[in-house]
Amino acid sequence: MSRTRQRVFRGLLAAVAVVGVLSIGVSPSLRSVDEAPLLHVVAMSRLVGAVAIACLLGLAVALLAGRRADRDRPGGIVAAGLLVLALVGFVGAPALSVPAEEARADDGADLTILSWNTGQDDVDASVILALVDDHRADVIVLPEYFGRLAEGQFGGWAAENGYQLLSAESSTSSVLISDRLGAYTVDTTDAPPWAGFTAVPSDATSPPIVVVHAEHARLWSSSLWQQHIAWVARACDRPLSIAVGDLNATAQNLPANGLGRCRDVAERRGETTTGTWPTWLPAAVGAQIDRVLAGSAWTPTSFEVLSGHDRDGTDHRPILARLAAVDDRSAP
Repeated sequence: MSRTRQRVFRGLLAAVAVVGVLSIGVSPSLRSVDEAPLLHVVAMSRLVGAVAIACLLGLAVALLAGRRADRDRPGGIVAAGLLVLALVGFVGAPALSVPAEEARADDGADLTILSWNTGQDDVDASVILALVDDHRADVIVLPEYFGRLAEGQFGGWAAENGYQLLSAESSTSSVLISDRLGAYTVDTTDAPPWAGFTAVPSDATSPPIVVVHAEHARLWSSSLWQQHIAWVARACDRPLSIAVGDLNATAQNLPANGLGRCRDVAERRGETTTGTWPTWLPAAVGAQIDRVLAGSAWTPTSFEVLSGHDRDGTDHRPILARLAAVDDRSAP
């Protein structure tokens, strides 16, 4: 490789490394980042950081190779410094996480919520139903399952097992709700096309469920995504409200004080570092964009990203949240 090409190669590695190191050091402290393209960098900060560490290592190797050829002592010192920086970045990279709220004394749950963006029927229905059975889910949100398809796949099972299946023509999503929560109806008032819908209970003590599949932000524009998130905030207007689905947003992309009356369950439980997307990346460097948000009438007892489903056909991992009702249902 010519000296000019070597310099260009090293320059590219250095540029990527600088951006990545800034991402490692700065992005975990950022909140409410909703403007593209910074939104994407913050959402994937751990992946960017991993690439930066790889670039630092590559740059160090390139400098060491040049030093061997040219007996360049300063190059060796710089390379050693880069190796140390890469090691520090790997070991000490901060992650967005907050102390978990204390669970209720008996750690019990009154409501179990499962959500999985399965990419229509890319995941066999039996796999989804096995998860429902294993975790005894009361609410199952399928953010990318059109209503007609969901009816064909789950309609019979829902009728036989005590669930109501709901969807909306203007939404890509469907939801299964246990009959023990009472009857529900679909409300699309004020919902932008394809953002989702609200499942409204007939029983005033049951939660309104905002079923969400927010449009992903484009590389240079997040306006449509912002419209969908703003709708979620308006729909989460009661202490009993719960919003569930694919928000195409990490905790860092959402307001620190939540959306409407709802706050992020994963953040409240201190479980924001496990990626739900994409499954072809390790969960440790992916983005957690599938979310559950709950109003103040609920205390989250657990949140987890379910492992073992990376080869089931979709690029999302399922999430599971358990909520306990607070004693005072009129909590602000």
